[in-house]
Amino acid sequence: MNKIDKKLIGIIVALIVLLFIHSLVKSVDIYYFIFSFSLFLLFVSSLSHINIENIIIDKSKKVSSKLFYGVICSIILINAFYIIIINGVVHILNSSNYFSQLTSILKTMGFTIFVVPILNILCQYLKINKMSQLSCKVKKIFYLIWVALTLSLVIIDNIFHVINYSLVIFIYISQLVSFVIILICCFIRIRNKNIFTLNSQEGFNKLRLKVLLKKIKKILSNNFVTSLRKMIYLSYYYLSIVIVSYLLLFNFSYDFQETCFVIVDIYFYNFLFILITIGLIIYFFKDKIAEVINNIKNKEDDIHIDVFFLKLVKNIIPITILMCVLSGPILRFLFNGDNYSIFMFFVWILPFLILYLVSEKFLEVSLKKKMVYLYLCFGIFMKLVLIVPLINAFYRMGYSFIYGDILSTIIGLFASFIISIIYFNKKYKINFTKNFEKLLNIIYDNIVLSLILIVTSVIVPLIVSTRLQAFYVLLIYIIVYIVFNFVKKIFNNLWRVK
Repeated sequence: MNKIDKKLIGIIVALIVLLFIHSLVKSVDIYYFIFSFSLFLLFVSSLSHINIENIIIDKSKKVSSKLFYGVICSIILINAFYIIIINGVVHILNSSNYFSQLTSILKTMGFTIFVVPILNILCQYLKINKMSQLSCKVKKIFYLIWVALTLSLVIIDNIFHVINYSLVIFIYISQLVSFVIILICCFIRIRNKNIFTLNSQEGFNKLRLKVLLKKIKKILSNNFVTSLRKMIYLSYYYLSIVIVSYLLLFNFSYDFQETCFVIVDIYFYNFLFILITIGLIIYFFKDKIAEVINNIKNKEDDIHIDVFFLKLVKNIIPITILMCVLSGPILRFLFNGDNYSIFMFFVWILPFLILYLVSEKFLEVSLKKKMVYLYLCFGIFMKLVLIVPLINAFYRMGYSFIYGDILSTIIGLFASFIISIIYFNKKYKINFTKNFEKLLNIIYDNIVLSLILIVTSVIVPLIVSTRLQAFYVLLIYIIVYIVFNFVKKIFNNLWRVK
């Protein structure tokens, strides 16, 4: 099985796990988990760039055990700093009765931040010491143990009904348990290799300590932009959760249960389904993305970024319209939900997020770090500035407050995308205006598609009450969409012949 197949299987498994969680776990449990785990991912992503494989110490192409231990100690020190930040957050949360139970979860989470980064360093160290197979197995077994323990806890919670926040605490503890099990197994497996033994013959004077600290600093700072990118992505999500939760509880007089339901329903199940859909779309465009990236790396004059973006827009807009129209049946079939009006608007994040992710990849490959920093930071700044005013504005107008958050996200993503377009125009002399006619054709095609779907909705109603009805409706509309594309292709071919 090649890497491509594994990616596709991973996306499908993610959808199955999402549906499994939805069928088992209560909203309050998931809310505690979302609030803490998204912060956990923010902290972990800040350390994701750390890589000792790029630092070759001696002619034998090995990294010294001193450097290995030095990097691990640095990660633990950074973790200690994050624990101080978490204690500050806990102090703020303690002033509110709504989040008193969350403080115990955050404290437990704080002591698990180092696990994944240290596991990555351990795998890299094993790989450098010619133990690639063991390196792959260590990571896979760790995640298997952690997932198995987590699912066991979820099932136990459904049987014995443990206290809500205790389940989330046990999930973080299970991560530590999995890590300890892996460390013990790993050291038993390679106890005779002596790769973790410090070389006492080298000595440890001030000069060597200075050199070692310089190398550790280089490892910690190298390629930090990759960590920043992940942190910005997660910040879009975390800002929405925190700000919307605060406004619901303190400005809009929602009770805690209602707030949990809104956050879990929209920012967990709906959003993760959108992310899985995005993963599938990017998967099917991977070859085209790789082609453009290679052209940028090779500094070719004709990189066809404009053609690529037009082709991407040509494909993702019809999918977005179809998902928007089918929002009711999709929610009913997947989650047995009926809050399709918000999901209908939420779907429009999809095209903007895809354009954002793809253009950021192209910018990163072009080796312009300043542009990448501007690209990443400007979008999140726009969201931060607009989110509260837009939420309040939509709420005062009688619409769902969620529309304000979604619109602020779309504006932030689109603002970043415009920066990338300006840069590509300047750098590669790409004239996007020459493709205006093609863009108009895309608009016309989507107007026709929308009209066809509206007519179809008169014949096949979109309001469904069961999952079986939802399945039949989805099947019919997908067939209509396939037929539309087939007919459009025939007309395009005939037009070219003329």
